[in-house]
Amino acid sequence: MLIRSAELHLAAHTPEQLKRDDTPHIAFAGRSNVGKSSLINALLKRKNLARTSSTPGKTRAIFFFRVNDAFTFADLPGYGYAKISKGERQFFRVLVDRYFEFPDNPKACVILIDPRRPVGEEELSFLAYLTNRNMKALIIMTKWDRVKAAQRVKMRRARELELAAHPVKVLPVSSKTGEGLDQLWHFITKNTKDFLSPDA
Repeated sequence: MLIRSAELHLAAHTPEQLKRDDTPHIAFAGRSNVGKSSLINALLKRKNLARTSSTPGKTRAIFFFRVNDAFTFADLPGYGYAKISKGERQFFRVLVDRYFEFPDNPKACVILIDPRRPVGEEELSFLAYLTNRNMKALIIMTKWDRVKAAQRVKMRRARELELAAHPVKVLPVSSKTGEGLDQLWHFITKNTKDFLSPDA
């Protein structure tokens, strides 16, 4: 994918700040500190467009990045961080629910997981949530460069087995080395191709 332009289009901290637009969306979801910002930066070939943080749970908004003036990446708030209060969790859920209620977008959702830990209830619940909304999803195992070669097959099979109840593809990706980014772009373009020009 040739990235001609990429910019932060909107930061929505409340449901009232969400705005409709005429581009297809790809949403990125996952636990706090799983590497969403790093992945978005790697895909867009930008170092600091999506801000990374060493403090899990710091993201308090949905960040929208307009790409090539043709489609949008939506970075959803991280979930599963213990220090976030129940009130904050409920607020984020309302924000995300309102976002997914928009009829024209998003088109698909990328869910990031850490392959070194079992798939949790948060991921399974979110997958069921997307299924109920007839939303296409892709599971990304991030930080794949940190997994030793001898452990990769076993670890991938373990995560796929935990996700067996959901018809979803699992793809290993490394933002650091670039492994898997081409396959991820294939998923993104497949789900936005009706809206993209031939040279997008």
